[in-house]
Amino acid sequence: MQRYLVGGAVRDELLDLKFTDQDWLVTGATPEQMLKAGYLYADKEAYFPVFKDPKTGDEVALARREIKKKAGYRGFEIEADPSVTLEEDLKRRDLTINAIAKDQQGYLIDPFNGQEDLNQGLLRHVSPAFIDDPVRLLRIARFAAKLGCWGFSVAHGTHGLMKKMACSEELQALQAPRIWRELKKSLNEPQPWQFFRVLHHCHALEILFPELAKSMGTADGHKTKIQNNPLKALQLAQKQGIKAELKYALVFYFSQGLDNPEAEKSYQLAFQQLLDFGQGMALLEIEKAPQWWQFLKQFNAFKSTQNILQLNQCFKIIIEVEGGKQELFNKVRLLEKIVNAGFVIDIKKLQAEGYQGAELGRRIIEEQVGVIDFGINKK
Repeated sequence: MQRYLVGGAVRDELLDLKFTDQDWLVTGATPEQMLKAGYLYADKEAYFPVFKDPKTGDEVALARREIKKKAGYRGFEIEADPSVTLEEDLKRRDLTINAIAKDQQGYLIDPFNGQEDLNQGLLRHVSPAFIDDPVRLLRIARFAAKLGCWGFSVAHGTHGLMKKMACSEELQALQAPRIWRELKKSLNEPQPWQFFRVLHHCHALEILFPELAKSMGTADGHKTKIQNNPLKALQLAQKQGIKAELKYALVFYFSQGLDNPEAEKSYQLAFQQLLDFGQGMALLEIEKAPQWWQFLKQFNAFKSTQNILQLNQCFKIIIEVEGGKQELFNKVRLLEKIVNAGFVIDIKKLQAEGYQGAELGRRIIEEQVGVIDFGINKK
């Protein structure tokens, strides 16, 4: 039984980047041997054997082979037994920079020259099996968002495979929650706009986010620079520390995807909260306090002044990108009034007055609407 550190922790250590998660791999062992050695099942329902180190809490997986059997990113037959070698496990990984292992003595095992690609700043696939998993398109776009600030770009051969994947039925069948998981991670990376650029260059964006793809126009070659309103807004939001959900809302505000019923239908699972946010932006009317309450409540505005300030900053970004719109200036000023008025409701005071349950909820709403009215009408 041999144990290795693999994946992102090894990659980030070689890049001198901070990391918290550590993925461990064990070769030459059966599940029974792992349990006998003191490991615990991390998830008995997982489709491959993963254990938890009782001392450190780290997840430890058995080395495995993956054989594509049917469509979808879960359409693999898994073989995890003592005969699977370290190199076989590393070969099934997406990128060479993620296929480096370190043994317990600190020696690196790098059968696919991942260190060389780290030095050259290349995102390169490990093997032709890269094409079997549609999620890898999203992952390589996310790594571009993570490492783009150090000059990393997609290797030419890998870009060719990505174009083939963009035409596959598997990409079209990818579920919204899985897309959102990678997108949200990307929106928290140093250069989130790279996520959309990489997908656009390989033509996957027109499948996943068609309205955004239309707004970005044609890309000639996978290193062509693209600068348009959605990405410009995203760059401004990144500089100002805007939270991921608002970055997303800004991108699709400019791409007009939220005004398209078909786009709305396709994002209804994972994106519903954000769609509500985008629709709320279109509903804002300064004269109608209840609509303001409804919109601010969707954004959890009453839980945090910071949320309102970030929303206000988003309106300012829209003004900067679009060259200024009077109705947006009005909304910015109104938000500032509401923040200045203060809108935290003293729930304990209302409870002391005898309000409970649904009645308490209704009273809180009345108080919140009153605060907004005060903010609107304050001279």
